Amino acid sequence: MMKSLISRWLSVALTGCLSLLAYGDQNSQINAALSPAQIGYIDGAVEALRQRDHVPGLSLAVFSSKGNALVKAYGYSDKDGQVPLQVDDTIPIASISKTFVAVALMRAQEMGLLSLDDDANRHLDFTLPTYPGSRAITLRDLARHEAGFEERWLATGAGFAEDSRSWGEQLAQTYPQLIAPPGTYASYSNYGIALLGYVIERAAGVPYHEFLRTQVLEPLGMYGTTAEHPEPGAFAEKLVPGLYVKDGVIRAPKPTYNLRTYPAGRVLSTLPDMAKFGRMILSGGVADDGVRLLSRTSVDTMIADTRAAHESIPGIAIIFAEKDIAGIRFVGHGGDGGTHHTDLILSREHDLGIYMGFLSAPGPQAREFLARTLVPKLVAGSGFEPVAFEQGDKATDKSLAQYAGQYRHYRWAFTSVERTLQLVSEFAVKDSGTGSLIVKGRLGAGEYLPTKETGLFQNRLTGELMYFWRGEDGQLNMNMGSFPFVTAFKLSTADTQGFNQFAFFGMVIIFIVLTLILISLMVSNYRKGNGKQALGLALLTLASGLSAYGMMGFMLAASSTPEQVLQQSIPGFAYWYLTIPFIVFGLVALYLLGAFKRTWLPQGWLTSITSLSTVVFVGLLMLYLNHWNALGWNFP
Repeated sequence: MMKSLISRWLSVALTGCLSLLAYGDQNSQINAALSPAQIGYIDGAVEALRQRDHVPGLSLAVFSSKGNALVKAYGYSDKDGQVPLQVDDTIPIASISKTFVAVALMRAQEMGLLSLDDDANRHLDFTLPTYPGSRAITLRDLARHEAGFEERWLATGAGFAEDSRSWGEQLAQTYPQLIAPPGTYASYSNYGIALLGYVIERAAGVPYHEFLRTQVLEPLGMYGTTAEHPEPGAFAEKLVPGLYVKDGVIRAPKPTYNLRTYPAGRVLSTLPDMAKFGRMILSGGVADDGVRLLSRTSVDTMIADTRAAHESIPGIAIIFAEKDIAGIRFVGHGGDGGTHHTDLILSREHDLGIYMGFLSAPGPQAREFLARTLVPKLVAGSGFEPVAFEQGDKATDKSLAQYAGQYRHYRWAFTSVERTLQLVSEFAVKDSGTGSLIVKGRLGAGEYLPTKETGLFQNRLTGELMYFWRGEDGQLNMNMGSFPFVTAFKLSTADTQGFNQFAFFGMVIIFIVLTLILISLMVSNYRKGNGKQALGLALLTLASGLSAYGMMGFMLAASSTPEQVLQQSIPGFAYWYLTIPFIVFGLVALYLLGAFKRTWLPQGWLTSITSLSTVVFVGLLMLYLNHWNALGWNFP
């Protein structure tokens, strides 16, 4: 009953009426399947969001397997607000590009070129390592973000300089380290999805973008879409490069190229084309012209219900991720490209698809908000509500304290200095003291109530689920329903942002004080004619001063976001500070060598204490930097 009602809302009149009834200017294509009240509600919600979050332009499509209900562009495509955004403008869809890899992968499997359960190395011209004691990585592991890779922003991201290496050479020379056996947990990996694109390219014997064009895009009639990089001239002419908002001012970004993982985030498309792509999934693999692109079995595999962490927590099938909105199961993918934020959500059960593309927005929060605002209106009268899990006994629940602490997800570097970027992504889980957990941070917010099942909690307002579990190593992990792509882990005190902020500022102050005292002692000894003693103190002065300076660089690098790293917008000294520890070590080593040979020896209690303190704190600094891999920089 409900499905037929939604189909009546979203369906377009039979074949002869499939063309959209356009009225108004060229930025709007609306079909009468949606009521005026629904269209008015959508328009109002979009405009309110644009004003609240300073969104210059936003494109939106609502569709079913039968046709489009709403295809509309709101706002402007330029920073001055003079050029209206059009429905046929070409925009980067960011990580929704990964779903095209999924469709291409299933198409290649149907053609007999590969199998999801193949060892990835079978299709590569280089060898991926195997995690010690575990099995080889399969294509399915890559598609489920479960290969066990860490994240490498600099090595696998965008650059501003030409790279003479072939794409295969870049992938072979920049693969992230394995930090877990395949299948252990989900950890979003651009590199892993790009590797699938390369596998398809080698299996098919043609470039990935060419395979996608001939086997997916053209059969779907998606002539406004390309994965070619750099984009062909025809696409470049209509490309809306994106905007970003800083200090309330709309700005144009610095363009990037040389995207080493381009299949994972570089597809360019239009609003009508994205509706065609989503409609193919809703129809079980059939294009608008009735030609079958994928078998229903392949589509079912691609969007299967795969609740890996817990049977009630959304998971990942073949790149497509599950999402629960107002009690309805959707599959799809979001995209965040710094200046573009996109989302594609599909419900085959209710024959409903929504695509949205933002030109600048405050990250995924805006698209999440819009989706959760629109879905209940589009399925009005359905009676769907979040599943109410039976609540636990608050009076006797004494285990909440074990979950409290600071958490961070596994999608970070662990084996290079990029590990410092972990410090910008942290969220808190606190025991409310009244029988619930309070979550504050990027992965979620709100009050979560315990259910009858140990480790499973439910958001009081939204119904979103949160699940805690322990790995084989005893590590406490956590998954949230709204972020199936990543698993979070509880931090030790030494890895928390608060502790490291204290360490940063503490060390800087200590080294500044030591430097000032050493300068005073050095000048005093020089004036007294103790030249050798003054030389030894000069070495320690340089070591202490450089340590303070280096820690300030470390603080800057640790406070940088991945977007800043990819845009290479960090001041230069935050990069070359990596050499400072070695200079400091050399200076202290020279001082100790001179003291050992009695070339200079501390004279007086203040000189002795200051010299010893400098050596000790430099040693502690080396241990601290080593903890964050700052002494073992692995250049991309």
